Amino acid sequence: MKENKNQMGQAARMDALVKETIVVVIVGVVLLITSMVSNFLMSSTLRTQVDTTKALEQYKIISKTFTIDAQTYVITGDEHYYDAYIEESEVTKTRDKAVKILNNSGLTANEMAKFKTLQEVDDAMLPYETEAFDAMNAGNQKKAQDTIFGDEYLALVEESSLLVTDLIETIEHRLEAKETTVTILQAVAQILFVCAVVYVLINLLRTIRFAKKELLKPIIK
Repeated sequence: MKENKNQMGQAARMDALVKETIVVVIVGVVLLITSMVSNFLMSSTLRTQVDTTKALEQYKIISKTFTIDAQTYVITGDEHYYDAYIEESEVTKTRDKAVKILNNSGLTANEMAKFKTLQEVDDAMLPYETEAFDAMNAGNQKKAQDTIFGDEYLALVEESSLLVTDLIETIEHRLEAKETTVTILQAVAQILFVCAVVYVLINLLRTIRFAKKELLKPIIK
């Protein structure tokens, strides 16, 4: 009777060890998957940051290029600058491509509102540039210069520069915060996974020791 109780106790302890090990292994697998997901999110965040920042920089550069080409043209009368302006605005359309990327890059509502404001300011510059080009074509270079170097146009240029810089900083701060969160999640998952592996090893040693002490010893005797 006592031997039967002892055997039942041994079986219960063995069953408990096995169940603990199974649970920890499952938890370890979940943590491993979490770590893999964190790695994916990290890669996705970095890729989004690079693509978004690159698109904004392209938008900023092309906007400045439009202004420089227009201003240089009305000063020098060199058709090369006018042709470059038309080539970019009607053929290459680098800024339009950047806009498409930004519209599909997951901007927040606040960021999208800022971007729309930026586009409105840049669109407001177009009539001044067109008026200056028309004046040049009509042979009135002074009017063209007054238009493209007037206070209203220069105020729009300054506003556009400030808006795009602010938008870049806003997006970078958001993505950096997201990257920090993912990094923390990744670190926690990895630490817990290591703990789970250590626990499994300890449990395995306990099981082996239990088997030698409680199960094999009576058989040897």
